[in-house]
Amino acid sequence: MKFSSAFVVLSSVLAALATTPAQVISDINAITAQTQSLDTSIKAITTTNIAGALAVHTAAGNLVTSINTATSDSNAVTPKPVSESDGNAVLSAVQALEPVILGALSDLVAKKATIAAIPITGLQALVHQDLQSLSTAASAFETSLVAAAPSDLVSQANAIIATLNTAFANAIAAFA
Repeated sequence: MKFSSAFVVLSSVLAALATTPAQVISDINAITAQTQSLDTSIKAITTTNIAGALAVHTAAGNLVTSINTATSDSNAVTPKPVSESDGNAVLSAVQALEPVILGALSDLVAKKATIAAIPITGLQALVHQDLQSLSTAASAFETSLVAAAPSDLVSQANAIIATLNTAFANAIAAFA
Protein backbone atom coordinates (compact mmCIF):
# COMPACT_ATOMS: atom_id res chain seq x y z
CA MET A 1 0.00 0.00 0.00
CA LYS A 2 2.80 2.38 0.91
CA PHE A 3 4.61 1.53 -2.31
CA SER A 4 1.57 2.18 -4.49
CA SER A 5 0.95 5.54 -2.77
CA ALA A 6 4.55 6.55 -3.36
CA PHE A 7 4.27 5.44 -6.98
CA VAL A 8 1.13 7.52 -7.52
CA VAL A 9 2.80 10.58 -5.97
CA LEU A 10 5.96 10.05 -8.05
CA SER A 11 3.92 9.61 -11.23
CA SER A 12 2.02 12.81 -10.50
CA VAL A 13 5.24 14.73 -9.92
CA LEU A 14 6.82 13.40 -13.11
CA ALA A 15 3.70 14.20 -15.12
CA ALA A 16 3.78 17.75 -13.80
CA LEU A 17 7.43 18.06 -14.85
CA ALA A 18 6.83 16.73 -18.36
CA THR A 19 6.53 19.27 -21.13
CA THR A 20 4.36 19.13 -24.21
CA PRO A 21 5.41 19.85 -27.77
CA ALA A 22 2.99 22.81 -27.63
CA GLN A 23 5.15 24.36 -24.90
CA VAL A 24 8.26 23.88 -27.04
CA ILE A 25 6.51 25.55 -29.97
CA SER A 26 5.54 28.41 -27.67
CA ASP A 27 9.20 28.66 -26.61
CA ILE A 28 10.30 28.74 -30.26
CA ASN A 29 7.78 31.47 -31.01
CA ALA A 30 9.12 33.48 -28.06
CA ILE A 31 12.68 32.97 -29.32
CA THR A 32 11.59 34.15 -32.77
CA ALA A 33 10.07 37.32 -31.32
CA GLN A 34 13.14 37.98 -29.17
CA THR A 35 15.46 37.41 -32.13
CA GLN A 36 13.41 39.86 -34.21
CA SER A 37 13.69 42.39 -31.39
CA LEU A 38 17.43 41.77 -31.15
CA ASP A 39 17.77 42.29 -34.89
CA THR A 40 15.87 45.58 -34.63
CA SER A 41 18.34 46.68 -31.95
CA ILE A 42 21.27 45.58 -34.11
CA LYS A 43 19.98 47.60 -37.06
CA ALA A 44 19.67 50.66 -34.81
CA ILE A 45 23.33 50.62 -33.72
CA THR A 46 25.20 53.80 -34.60
CA THR A 47 28.63 55.05 -33.60
CA THR A 48 27.00 57.63 -31.34
CA ASN A 49 24.40 55.33 -29.79
CA ILE A 50 26.33 53.69 -26.96
CA ALA A 51 23.12 52.78 -25.13
CA GLY A 52 21.92 51.00 -28.26
CA ALA A 53 25.04 48.88 -28.41
CA LEU A 54 24.62 47.92 -24.77
CA ALA A 55 20.94 47.15 -25.41
CA VAL A 56 22.07 44.57 -27.96
CA HIS A 57 24.20 42.93 -25.28
CA THR A 58 21.28 42.85 -22.86
CA ALA A 59 18.94 41.46 -25.53
CA ALA A 60 21.48 38.76 -26.39
CA GLY A 61 21.70 37.74 -22.74
CA ASN A 62 17.93 37.57 -22.45
CA LEU A 63 17.78 35.49 -25.62
CA VAL A 64 20.31 33.02 -24.22
CA THR A 65 18.10 32.63 -21.15
CA SER A 66 15.05 31.97 -23.33
CA ILE A 67 16.92 29.43 -25.45
CA ASN A 68 18.11 27.65 -22.32
CA THR A 69 14.53 27.52 -21.03
CA ALA A 70 13.41 26.09 -24.37
CA THR A 71 16.16 23.48 -24.14
CA SER A 72 14.98 22.43 -20.68
CA ASP A 73 11.41 22.23 -21.93
CA SER A 74 12.43 20.24 -25.00
CA ASN A 75 14.46 17.84 -22.87
CA ALA A 76 11.39 17.29 -20.68
CA VAL A 77 9.03 16.45 -23.56
CA THR A 78 7.40 13.06 -23.29
CA PRO A 79 7.09 10.72 -25.05
CA LYS A 80 10.13 10.70 -27.28
CA PRO A 81 10.09 10.76 -30.16
CA VAL A 82 7.11 13.06 -30.39
CA SER A 83 4.26 12.20 -32.74
CA GLU A 84 4.60 12.89 -36.43
CA SER A 85 2.13 15.79 -36.28
CA ASP A 86 3.89 17.34 -33.27
CA GLY A 87 7.26 16.84 -34.96
CA ASN A 88 6.03 18.60 -38.08
CA ALA A 89 4.62 21.46 -35.99
CA VAL A 90 7.93 21.91 -34.18
CA LEU A 91 9.82 21.72 -37.49
CA SER A 92 7.55 24.40 -38.99
CA ALA A 93 8.23 26.69 -36.03
CA VAL A 94 11.98 26.14 -36.43
CA GLN A 95 11.74 26.77 -40.18
CA ALA A 96 10.07 30.11 -39.41
CA LEU A 97 12.82 30.93 -36.89
CA GLU A 98 15.75 30.04 -39.17
CA PRO A 99 15.64 33.10 -41.49
CA VAL A 100 15.17 35.39 -38.48
CA ILE A 101 18.39 34.07 -36.92
CA LEU A 102 20.25 34.22 -40.22
CA GLY A 103 19.11 37.81 -40.76
CA ALA A 104 20.17 38.91 -37.28
CA LEU A 105 23.60 37.32 -37.65
CA SER A 106 24.07 38.86 -41.09
CA ASP A 107 22.98 42.28 -39.82
CA LEU A 108 25.37 42.02 -36.89
CA VAL A 109 28.32 41.19 -39.14
CA ALA A 110 27.33 44.09 -41.41
CA LYS A 111 27.52 46.39 -38.35
CA LYS A 112 31.05 45.28 -37.41
CA ALA A 113 32.72 48.51 -38.54
CA THR A 114 30.10 50.58 -36.75
CA ILE A 115 30.57 48.54 -33.58
CA ALA A 116 34.34 48.92 -33.86
CA ALA A 117 33.91 52.71 -34.01
CA ILE A 118 31.83 52.91 -30.82
CA PRO A 119 34.04 54.30 -28.04
CA ILE A 120 33.59 51.41 -25.60
CA THR A 121 36.72 49.45 -24.80
CA GLY A 122 36.17 45.74 -25.35
CA LEU A 123 32.84 46.07 -27.15
CA GLN A 124 33.89 43.79 -30.02
CA ALA A 125 35.07 41.20 -27.48
CA LEU A 126 31.70 41.48 -25.74
CA VAL A 127 29.89 40.90 -29.04
CA HIS A 128 32.16 37.91 -29.67
CA GLN A 129 31.33 36.53 -26.22
CA ASP A 130 27.60 37.08 -26.79
CA LEU A 131 27.80 35.25 -30.11
CA GLN A 132 29.59 32.33 -28.48
CA SER A 133 26.97 32.18 -25.72
CA LEU A 134 24.15 32.29 -28.25
CA SER A 135 25.81 29.61 -30.36
CA THR A 136 26.33 27.33 -27.36
CA ALA A 137 22.73 27.77 -26.24
CA ALA A 138 21.43 27.22 -29.78
CA SER A 139 23.53 24.07 -30.16
CA ALA A 140 22.12 22.57 -26.96
CA PHE A 141 18.59 23.44 -28.10
CA GLU A 142 19.22 21.90 -31.53
CA THR A 143 20.43 18.70 -29.89
CA SER A 144 17.37 18.50 -27.66
CA LEU A 145 15.01 19.06 -30.58
CA VAL A 146 16.65 16.35 -32.68
CA ALA A 147 16.47 13.93 -29.73
CA ALA A 148 12.70 14.40 -29.62
CA ALA A 149 12.09 14.39 -33.38
CA PRO A 150 10.55 11.53 -35.32
CA SER A 151 13.29 9.78 -37.29
CA ASP A 152 11.97 10.86 -40.69
CA LEU A 153 12.34 14.55 -39.74
CA VAL A 154 15.91 14.33 -38.44
CA SER A 155 17.55 14.96 -41.83
CA GLN A 156 15.53 18.16 -42.32
CA ALA A 157 16.43 19.26 -38.79
CA ASN A 158 20.10 18.50 -39.40
CA ALA A 159 20.08 20.59 -42.59
CA ILE A 160 18.74 23.58 -40.65
CA ILE A 161 21.29 22.96 -37.90
CA ALA A 162 24.15 22.91 -40.42
CA THR A 163 23.02 26.22 -41.92
CA LEU A 164 22.65 27.88 -38.52
CA ASN A 165 25.96 26.53 -37.22
CA THR A 166 27.76 27.87 -40.30
CA ALA A 167 26.16 31.29 -39.84
CA PHE A 168 27.13 31.36 -36.16
CA ALA A 169 30.69 30.27 -36.98
CA ASN A 170 31.00 33.03 -39.59
CA ALA A 171 29.67 35.70 -37.21
CA ILE A 172 31.92 34.50 -34.39
CA ALA A 173 34.92 34.58 -36.73
CA ALA A 174 34.05 38.12 -37.83
CA PHE A 175 34.27 39.35 -34.23
CA ALA A 176 37.22 37.17 -33.15
